[in-house]
Amino acid sequence: MKITPHDDDWFYANAFASPQRPEIIMTPTPIKVVSQEEGEQADYLICCRVGVPSAFKDNEIGTCGHCGHEVFFRPHTPRKPMRICMECAVAHIKRTPS
Repeated sequence: MKITPHDDDWFYANAFASPQRPEIIMTPTPIKVVSQEEGEQADYLICCRVGVPSAFKDNEIGTCGHCGHEVFFRPHTPRKPMRICMECAVAHIKRTPS
């Protein structure tokens, strides 16, 4: 994932698909960086599925609230939002009218 700073509190993230999952290609999407308190009010915490490579050894493991697949996330992430895997997040975005 490539993250490029933009303004003071916005980041743009790019997800690149593999040949096996071409539908994951996304255009740059603004992601507002928020406080921990604001993060606790979010509807979802988008996570990677267990099996995706990670540079961190201290990830925590949970379950996707949509499909039940195991997901991992960082220890400092908000606790209240439902954790969903990237695949379910992409499918949800595709179903949601703009």
